[in-house]
Amino acid sequence: MASGRLKHVVSVIGVSTTRDAFGKPQEAVAPIFRMKCNVQVITGTERVQQGVELDQEFISVLARHDTRLKNDHHLRWEGKDYIVRLIRPDDRKMKMIITASRELRNE
Repeated sequence: MASGRLKHVVSVIGVSTTRDAFGKPQEAVAPIFRMKCNVQVITGTERVQQGVELDQEFISVLARHDTRLKNDHHLRWEGKDYIVRLIRPDDRKMKMIITASRELRNE
């Protein structure tokens, strides 16, 4: 991996759901670790060509391989939380590409 390529910092957070005394579900968010990476937003034009609806925003993240990251984690980048959808390590387990998404809500 070329030096200087990992120019962003992303927080990996864990989300757990518990129930209060009345049985109402509550989400608890806890930061797990931070990692240096390169984040690219997948543009709407590319997604329209693939026939995907535009109600979600996707990011592609290049990072060093880290076994602590799991599919049930979320990524926090620029104040927005993204759900990890896919973790794809390379053949030598040196780096990985993470695909994550979030729903767009009248922003």
